[in-house]
Amino acid sequence: MIQRITNPAATAYDHYRKRGITICDRWRYGENGVSAFECFLADMGERPSRAVTLERINNDGNYEPGNCRWATRREQGNNRSTNILIEYQGQKFTFAELARHVGLPKEFLRHRILRAGWPVEAAISEPKQQGSKAHSPAT
Repeated sequence: MIQRITNPAATAYDHYRKRGITICDRWRYGENGVSAFECFLADMGERPSRAVTLERINNDGNYEPGNCRWATRREQGNNRSTNILIEYQGQKFTFAELARHVGLPKEFLRHRILRAGWPVEAAISEPKQQGSKAHSPAT
C-alpha cells in the first residue's frame, strides 16, 4: 500500500498517483503516539489468512478506514477499475461473474456481447452454434 503511493520505482506508482489515490494520515504517520502500523492494525485487524490481501472497496477512494477490507483475488478481480459491468436480470455483473452465474465461458460471452454486439439476454440464451451462425443472434 505505502509503496504504491510513495515509491516512484513501484510498478503501479504512476497508476495510483495519476488517479490521486492517497493513504490516510492515521495509517501513514500514526496518531497520538501510536505508530502508523498499530493504527492500521487497530482499524483493519490482522490479515485473516494468506488467501486475502488489502483491497479498496471504492476503487477511486483512498486507503482509509471504511474503504478497505481483506479480500480474495477473485473478489479483487471483480472490483477492478477496468471492469465492464453488464446488467442481467436486474443485477450488475463483471464478465467473469456473469460467466460463473450462467455457466458459460467468459470469453464466449465477451465475444458475443462486446465484439458481435449481441443483447445480453440473447448472448446467454442462444445455444452455441458452429460456423457463422455463432456470430449473430437467431431472428
